[in-house]
Amino acid sequence: MPNVLTSIARTIASKLVGGLIGAGAALGVVVPTDLSEQTTVAVSGAVFFVVQVVYYVVARWVERRYPWLGQLLLWSKFQPVYQEARTVRATEAARPLP
Repeated sequence: MPNVLTSIARTIASKLVGGLIGAGAALGVVVPTDLSEQTTVAVSGAVFFVVQVVYYVVARWVERRYPWLGQLLLWSKFQPVYQEARTVRATEAARPLP
């Protein structure tokens, strides 16, 4: 699987599963009635974001210790491999392509 597809699958997995966990956790939370609707939406968004990030970080940590479990949590048996960027001089960048 190319690196782009691998990274997309892993990102979708962490967002979807983290969001579902966040939604499940939010079911039992009672929001005070004196909070505005905007504040409630902001708090809900923050909770979803934090849960998604925590899920991804935990999944990556687990993947390093137990690769088979990381594959299950992130829906991919591959990890994206990125190459170092090549430094291009300004004179090279200014040349027209053939």
